[in-house]
Amino acid sequence: MAKRSSIAHQWGFTLVELLVVIAVIGLVAALGLPSLNNAIYGAKVAKCISNLRQIGVGMLAHANDNNGLFPTAWDTAQQKSYSTFLVPYMQMDSVALSTVYSSPLSQPFTKAPSYWEPFNLSYSMHGLLGHENVDERVRLAAVKRPSETILLVTGVQVPSNYMRVDASLYNPSQLFWKANNTALDVAIPTNEDRGWPGYINKGKANVLYVAGNAGSLTKGDIRWRHLLPLRSD
Repeated sequence: MAKRSSIAHQWGFTLVELLVVIAVIGLVAALGLPSLNNAIYGAKVAKCISNLRQIGVGMLAHANDNNGLFPTAWDTAQQKSYSTFLVPYMQMDSVALSTVYSSPLSQPFTKAPSYWEPFNLSYSMHGLLGHENVDERVRLAAVKRPSETILLVTGVQVPSNYMRVDASLYNPSQLFWKANNTALDVAIPTNEDRGWPGYINKGKANVLYVAGNAGSLTKGDIRWRHLLPLRSD
């Protein structure tokens, strides 16, 4: 009796089936990409706000040890910013300390930190609270609205300064004398130039207030109340 030949059946994808699978995978990836991007961006915003809060802890510790004085925003003689003066007050390891002054929302810096410039700055300090002249520097106890007065804010990055921001938020502070008769709820100009707040969070500036609380202010929503520490009216 003749033996029946057996045919081995091999299973596989046809070209059409393979293209359908690739199309489905591409569609699923496209649908999930915006959510992933939003999650990544949200994490960067959270890290930026966390940085500000951590710096705030160091700022308040410095003030407590120095008769209510915050550190100098920029010391011309020593060529150092507030970040250097805060080192003894920042309770974190060297790796965390190396990144806490840089916002993940900032454009990339074009120069690495060095011995003379150990930190790339994303945050500018209020020019009066960190005034180089101690006699003109506003003390913590003198601030009338600590939960509203800006201590640090994401600044405008300066190409000529390796995309760092100026350590001192000096331009609004130079307008201090002009604002003595200005209502506290009047908005400051929104110049996007060095020494001004930088709105790097999708049109918002991330801020640290004197009291240690942090958050975001939309462009155009920063008022003189945020920059006049000695006014209570």
